[in-house]
Amino acid sequence: MVEIYSEKQREAEDLCNQGIELSKQGDHAQAHKLFTQALAIDPESAKIQSWFGFTTGIVENYVTKGLEYCKRAVASDIPDVMFFRNLGKK
Repeated sequence: MVEIYSEKQREAEDLCNQGIELSKQGDHAQAHKLFTQALAIDPESAKIQSWFGFTTGIVENYVTKGLEYCKRAVASDIPDVMFFRNLGKK
């Protein structure tokens, strides 16, 4: 299946990928800023919701809010194991 992304969706995906790299390096605060920007551009992206939820729990200490976003990503039925990892890593 080929997915066609708009320019804005690609921009959001790029921001998300940059945030994931920062998060892997332990810079969750900077990653959260990028995920926040990405979510504003593409609020329907399950990947962005998952990572935004993950860093919301860590950076903002709003675990309930973070879990809500992670659960939305899992509920999308997109088969991505990272959604479950982010959900359980609060």
